[in-house]
Amino acid sequence: MKNKSVKAMLATLAVTSAVTAQPAMIAHAEEVTPDNEVPTEAESESKPAPSNVEEAKTQYDEAKAADDAAAKEETAKQEDYNTAEKENNAASESVSNAQDAVTNTDKEASDAFEQAKTDANAKVDQAASEVDQAASEKDAAQTAKDQEQEKYDSAKSDVESSEKNLEEIKSTTTVTEEDVTNNKTALDQANTEKDEATKVKETADDILSKAQESEQKAAENLSNAENALNDAKTAKTDAEKNLKDATTAYNKAKKDYESASKNAEEGSPEYKAALQAYNDAKTAVDNAKNDVTAKTKAVEDAQKELDSAKAGQSNMETLVKTAELHVEQAKAASSLKDAQDDLKAAKEAMQQAQDTFNQSKKDLEKAQAASNAAEQVLAEKTEDVQKAQDNLNHATTDTASAQAALDAAKAEESNAKANAETAKSAVENAQTTLDSAKEEKKSAEQDVQTAKAEAEAAQKEYDAAKAYADAATEKISQGAFGFYEEMGATEALDVLNNAKYADATKKGSATDATSLENMKASLAFLEEYLELRAQEGYTGNTYVTDYYMAIAQSNANKSAETFDHCRQYNVGENLAWGWKDPFDGWYTEEKKLYEQDPGTTEAGHYKNIANSNYLYTGFAINNEKYSTCDQVFQWYPMNSGKAYTVAEYKERFMAYYNKLMNAQKDAEEKKAALDAKNAALAEKNNVLAEKSSAVTTAENDLSSKQTALDQANTAYTNAQKDTQSKEADLADKTAAQESAQTAYDQALVAQKEAENTLDELTADENVKEADYEDASDALDAAKADVSAKEEAVTNAQNHLNELLGNDPDAPTLADAQAELDQASADLETAKATVAEKEKAVAAAQTALDNAKTAISQAETDRDAKKAEAERLESELASEVTEKRNAMEAAEKVMNNASETLENAKAELSEKETAKANAESTYADKKTDRENAETDANEKAKILDQKTKDAETAKTVYETSVDKITPLRNAQTALDNAKNNYKNAEESLESAITALNDAITKLSQKNDLLTSAKDFAARANLLSYQGSQTTEITDEDFAYLNEKVKAVLNAENALKAAKIKLAQTEKTLATAKENLNDHLYKSDEEQQVILTTAVDIIKLPYDSNEYTTLTGNGSMPYQIVVSQDGNVYIALDYLAQYTALQYSVEQEPLHIIINNQWGTKTFSDVIKEESVRLDADIKSPILKKEATGDKVTVLEQEEEWTKVLTADGYIGYMKSKKLSDSYEEQVTSDFRAAEYTSIHKDYDMNLLWHQVTSQDSNDALAADIQDFTDLVFYQQQRWRYFFSCKQ
Repeated sequence: MKNKSVKAMLATLAVTSAVTAQPAMIAHAEEVTPDNEVPTEAESESKPAPSNVEEAKTQYDEAKAADDAAAKEETAKQEDYNTAEKENNAASESVSNAQDAVTNTDKEASDAFEQAKTDANAKVDQAASEVDQAASEKDAAQTAKDQEQEKYDSAKSDVESSEKNLEEIKSTTTVTEEDVTNNKTALDQANTEKDEATKVKETADDILSKAQESEQKAAENLSNAENALNDAKTAKTDAEKNLKDATTAYNKAKKDYESASKNAEEGSPEYKAALQAYNDAKTAVDNAKNDVTAKTKAVEDAQKELDSAKAGQSNMETLVKTAELHVEQAKAASSLKDAQDDLKAAKEAMQQAQDTFNQSKKDLEKAQAASNAAEQVLAEKTEDVQKAQDNLNHATTDTASAQAALDAAKAEESNAKANAETAKSAVENAQTTLDSAKEEKKSAEQDVQTAKAEAEAAQKEYDAAKAYADAATEKISQGAFGFYEEMGATEALDVLNNAKYADATKKGSATDATSLENMKASLAFLEEYLELRAQEGYTGNTYVTDYYMAIAQSNANKSAETFDHCRQYNVGENLAWGWKDPFDGWYTEEKKLYEQDPGTTEAGHYKNIANSNYLYTGFAINNEKYSTCDQVFQWYPMNSGKAYTVAEYKERFMAYYNKLMNAQKDAEEKKAALDAKNAALAEKNNVLAEKSSAVTTAENDLSSKQTALDQANTAYTNAQKDTQSKEADLADKTAAQESAQTAYDQALVAQKEAENTLDELTADENVKEADYEDASDALDAAKADVSAKEEAVTNAQNHLNELLGNDPDAPTLADAQAELDQASADLETAKATVAEKEKAVAAAQTALDNAKTAISQAETDRDAKKAEAERLESELASEVTEKRNAMEAAEKVMNNASETLENAKAELSEKETAKANAESTYADKKTDRENAETDANEKAKILDQKTKDAETAKTVYETSVDKITPLRNAQTALDNAKNNYKNAEESLESAITALNDAITKLSQKNDLLTSAKDFAARANLLSYQGSQTTEITDEDFAYLNEKVKAVLNAENALKAAKIKLAQTEKTLATAKENLNDHLYKSDEEQQVILTTAVDIIKLPYDSNEYTTLTGNGSMPYQIVVSQDGNVYIALDYLAQYTALQYSVEQEPLHIIINNQWGTKTFSDVIKEESVRLDADIKSPILKKEATGDKVTVLEQEEEWTKVLTADGYIGYMKSKKLSDSYEEQVTSDFRAAEYTSIHKDYDMNLLWHQVTSQDSNDALAADIQDFTDLVFYQQQRWRYFFSCKQ
């Protein structure tokens, strides 16, 4: 794949953290003396007062020029001081740190030596204590073992007794657990049925009670209806009589009126006509009233038909509700049948679970019996092991005693033998000394010859090394050619010499890919290549060959010229130009592209690296123009040369490389060795002379040693005889021990067999117990399921009973649905009829309303005609009026009586209907009550029977429990006895193990005590002072050498730091300026003095208070703190008088201080980016900057930018993640007080008036009485007066 030409950016070096955490900012003040507290102009040298304006102006110009120069000088000194103070603070801190390091390391080393001794002696004390403790534990373990043995024997006896008792009770027990379980199931079922019957009975009683209440209420309603009907009949009779009487009165009054009216008509035709008009109008009113009556009757008839239709609709609605109830009853009956079927299936499943439970219980009891028998056998075998162990212990003790006796005899024999051998040795030593002297002489002669040979050999080695060193330069210039030649890599040499572009390879060039340095550098990239492949999940080996390295070198040399692949060989290839690390582009950048789009064609380099099929590779670097990196890949070796892992290849190459690079040093070392050999030869010649004189001395000592040897041999013979006797006794004891050991081993085998048998039976028991528990759980689940199904049946039955009420049975769902469909259809028809009748009522009501309107009009006309007739009557005959009024009054009474009669008739009809309805309702409720009584009686009989059945089942269950209880108690007693036996057995085994462990522990602790004593003896010989000149060679304490080295290194560091501090202090002294040049420090007066344009402020050490020229003040914190010879001023306070800004940051705690103002360069973060320690993608991350954050630009390059973050971190960010830089003015809000001056248009005189006592003040007034425009200022002992004229 052709590589895109990419020019990499060079990374710049990043700095460490920009700020450090400090308790406060240190402001060192200028030192002053008590006699010179504050320098003033009065105490400095001054010129005489000017005698004229020109002279004053000249002095002014000189002063201004001096002031400008002073300002410039002050600025320069400020910069010098800042630098000097920074360096001095760092040097001071270094000295302090170095001094602390010396103190700490010295103390650590001294403490380490003392601690080593203390620890060693403590180990002895601890070991001795542990020996005593182990002995006590061994005695306690023996006692505990004896006690557990007694408990074990007692528990075993209890098991045997309980088993016998259980068998006796089993033989007399006539019921089984299965019988009890079945009886309990029967009792539970009976109680369930009884509870169900009780609930059904309670429901029936509730229905009966409600039916009785409904019947009683219906009877009361019927009685009330009968009484109301009788009242209506009486009212009708009374109304009929009243109407008859009113009619008779009306007819009489009418007759009287007609007679009087007739007489009046005969006397006045006008009246006759008016009366006729009145009568006609009256007749019209009567006709209208009759019409209203007829219309009213029509409305009433229509209303009755509507009421009848509504009653029909109500009846249909009742029938629909009844049909809906029947549907619900049918569904409830179906649900009840389903619940009953589920209950039946659940009971069958419960019975099956009961059978499985009973069988699993029998199997478990059988398995437990077998396991118990095996436990008994194991207990017997364990007891046999213990007896054999006791016998073996006794035999071992006897053997040990015999061995001790033999050891003592042997020791005596050994002493005798030693004495004899000593004597013999003395003879032999004398002989040996003589022989040795002769041999040493001979050896010295040989040493001379050897030393001579070694000197000659060293001369040859030096000559060879010198020759190799002389040739090394040429070898180095050959680069990879020389390496391949020495390795015998002919195929690699063939590549370099005969490749298609072999002329691109410049042998001997330092920039060529074949140079040793470039070849060495390529190995680091191969190691990085392995790490990247590991990140891709590749775990196999990747190999390097000389052949592929040569191909990469040849290709790199050519590609450095062409900036393209040269395609000389069939290999995969990655190329890069100008990259510090090509894998940043090949892997890091292209992997991102690949992850974004696996089908991209821009990730070929990454794919080559990640390709797990590429098992062979080579790498080369040519840096003639740019750094050209070439890596080749292949699936197979392609040549006969050996393949190496990267680590192997690196080791092989570096051995060659180091040998060449160290050739000159090796030659020098060989020369030193030659000189040493020549010196050794001279020494050997001197030794030979000494050995010759020693031979004569040894010959004289030999004869005196022979006599002592004869006496020692006799004593040794007697000691041998005693040893033989003790050996015979030991042999007998050993035979007895071996016999006891054999018996113990056999007992262990038998015990192991019993354990295996018990393990097998216990495993089977565990299986049976698990089956039993599963069966028990299944039975419980089945019972719970039956209980749930029974509850579901009960609920379904109760729901059905509630729906049935007094109905005997539920209808079929089909019949109920048909009934509901018919009732629904009839209801719709009734609703249509009601709607039709409602329209008829509305029409009749409208006609009635019109008729009533006609009455009103007719009555108006009648009243007008009547008024006319009455007028005429009043003129003609008043008797007629009286008669007519009487008639009308009687007529009104008659009409009222008629209306009352009609109302009474309507009321009678209503009450008759109400009575008929009440009679019908009463008959229905009576029937409901009778049916409910019958059902309640039947349910009571069922409940009585279920109660009897439950009592019978209870008696049967309790009887079976009473019969089986003794068996249960016996089984429980046996189980408890077995548990006790098992626990006792485990406790006994634990006690035996503990006893053996205690014996072993006691032996180990004795060994540790011996070791600890030796360790302590060596520790007590340690010397801290001596170790500073002589290294500790004892391996157990060699670690202390590092402590001593740390002290020496710290002392050397302290010396260097003090030298540096002296230099920085000298520089600081010359700077003589601090952060605020108005700040002075007086250790004598324990205060800092701050001067401003208008005030002098005194700040005592370690105080919240201060004083000014005008008074005192305080702050809520200590303003000045004196600590360890340094003076610290609170930043909050100092900021009031100094152009600085600061902030306190957390995590980590640090302070950021800025006193640099003016134009600064900034940039904004375009996209979230990391701030790194160095300008390298692999450099550690200091922090993350979010999008939009503002950073200060310190240094800017093409790829990386050095920045300062808002919270004080200095590091590097990718330039492409930052906006274009821009400049801003950074200013301070601080405004220093202005040193003002007084400008007058006349001369000013500055005078000093010195006073030396308080009395001198008395003459002050007289002295200044002639001065005008006086300004007075007093400072310390000096007073200043300013006046314009005298």
